[in-house]
Amino acid sequence: MIVRDLNGLKPHLAQAGYSIEDRPPVEILGVPMERVRMNQAGVVSAVGFGGGYFHIVRMIGLTRTLTPKEVVDFNASVQIFNVTPNDEPPSAIIKTHVPARYGAVLKTIIDLLSYSDDAVKKLISVVGQSSVCLLYTSPSPRDRTR
Repeated sequence: MIVRDLNGLKPHLAQAGYSIEDRPPVEILGVPMERVRMNQAGVVSAVGFGGGYFHIVRMIGLTRTLTPKEVVDFNASVQIFNVTPNDEPPSAIIKTHVPARYGAVLKTIIDLLSYSDDAVKKLISVVGQSSVCLLYTSPSPRDRTR
């Protein structure tokens, strides 16, 4: 089955067992982006659609910033995904992009979501379980200042 946008993907995400929450659209580098947020096992996940791509993003809270060696070790061991360190708050963003200008095969996207679970586990093995913490993502701007 081919999906052409986020609205076509959402029912299949729910069917695959993901809890989804619509997020407001944003513009990133001039490209309008539709997004949904998925919560699963303490990891903030999101799927977006914009610019002819599905974007799969996982964020993991860390107690410290990733070292350059950890970034290189992770990126060398996982071919489909890459990790971007974030300093404030300390976190890691694991992401991949699926070309979908003419649609994407649903199984590819669902499989990549499963592989992203493996990528999260791989990152945890690289940094150590003691470096992972919950990432607080309150929707309220008031809560972000505390």
